[in-house]
Amino acid sequence: MTNTAVTGATYDVDRGRQWSSDEEEIMEFLVEFDLHIPVGTPKAEVDERVTAEAAASTELARQGHLARLWRPPLAPGQRKALGLYRADSEVQLDALLGALPLSDWMRTTVTPLQPHPNDPTPSGGPTA
Repeated sequence: MTNTAVTGATYDVDRGRQWSSDEEEIMEFLVEFDLHIPVGTPKAEVDERVTAEAAASTELARQGHLARLWRPPLAPGQRKALGLYRADSEVQLDALLGALPLSDWMRTTVTPLQPHPNDPTPSGGPTA
């Protein structure tokens, strides 16, 4: 899946920032994933989807959409993750999340993020 706005962008790995060479605004989103595997699902299907999910995450990171992924402290049996995503719009983000192999089993909470005036690494390009 190629997105011209992301493809034409430059990514600063050290600072975790992305900026577009043509000044397009890339939106950032905090996404919380809460995974609920249906009771009775065969282990082979779970393993296959988890493997496919890892590959999809790698591809989204390569494309510049998935910037970070964390696992919060969990209670036994819980499966959750937090991700920092970048997309052109909420519509694009919805499409990216809906295409994930585990999407049928996930409840997601999406929080659009805005730059903070006190952010020590302002977006818009690299800093010295």
